[in-house]
Amino acid sequence: MVGERLAGDVHRGGATMSEVPDGFDVFAAPERRTWRSAGLKLHYRLYHRRGVDDVSRPLVILHHGWLDQGASWGPVADRLARDFRVVVPDARGHGDSDWVGPGGAYWFPDYLLDLHNLVDSLRSEGIHGDEPVDLIGHSMGGSVAAYYAGTFPEDVRRLVLIEGLGPPNEGPGLIAARLHGFVSSTRAAWSKRERQSTGGLAPEGGESPRADVLPGLDDAARRLMQADRLLAAPVAQWLAGHATRPAPDGQGWVWKSDPLHKARSGMPFVIDHARELWSRITAPTLVVDAGRGFPTPDRAERLAQIRDHRAVTLPHVGHNVHLHDPVRLSKLISAHLLPKALPGDFERLAEAAHAAGVP
Repeated sequence: MVGERLAGDVHRGGATMSEVPDGFDVFAAPERRTWRSAGLKLHYRLYHRRGVDDVSRPLVILHHGWLDQGASWGPVADRLARDFRVVVPDARGHGDSDWVGPGGAYWFPDYLLDLHNLVDSLRSEGIHGDEPVDLIGHSMGGSVAAYYAGTFPEDVRRLVLIEGLGPPNEGPGLIAARLHGFVSSTRAAWSKRERQSTGGLAPEGGESPRADVLPGLDDAARRLMQADRLLAAPVAQWLAGHATRPAPDGQGWVWKSDPLHKARSGMPFVIDHARELWSRITAPTLVVDAGRGFPTPDRAERLAQIRDHRAVTLPHVGHNVHLHDPVRLSKLISAHLLPKALPGDFERLAEAAHAAGVP
């Protein structure tokens, strides 16, 4: 299997090998595959040991978060592939997967539909049998995984939620403001999407199409680091190569994610709906939070809804745990998924991460 070495991207970004964070030195190149859902062609990566009897190994699905892509799971997926078959999808409108068509939108239940169709596709292709799957989700992907496990509890063996207990609850009296924001932001997103996809002239008085184009991958990496202050420069450079594609005219780069994702949703997060789904989860669940992430004030109450859970906080990382410390995150996940995990594994790993990561 051909390996993907971060050193190549690091060299182009002006960094040295000594700057490559732990876990990003070398990892395997996966197989690239597709599945269909609601007329969209969606992409996923398959990490496994070729030549090994894969059918007997548990299947793990890693679901990324908002404006991310499956490629960012690379170092984690590669480590998990030593014991599992690992499937990493690009959600609709992210990565290399199709964008929704004219008149379309990104409604949260669509992600559950796509995940269900992915599992069916894996079974029809002989990659997976009838047994339940293991689901791992980060941020928005954590909510997708949790809602799926609450909707189809019989189909999920074990669950891992990474910074994935949902956004803050929105109080009453804000629906008019939300719908106003939905209309204005959706109009702006469609305008940007049309400029980005066609490369045509902007309406008179509007932005130039070039305003949406990044001159180079270094510029994309800087944007990523501005959004995530804990993201190491070599990792940002590597991630920029996966998160962008050449502009339609070949001059510069544009983000792969659909601009429509930045439109404000017309439907608020409803905590009562989330509680109902969390309470239906039967799979043993590991909840991983970041000490420098995005905690919600009612975290303890949300956790209490999941009947069989274990919670761990890694104090040295931010919201993007899989990019800040893929090695320790992979160990935590494996300790939860593998039957050989011993009592106390989670606590020992969390203590080790604290000792290594806190100045």
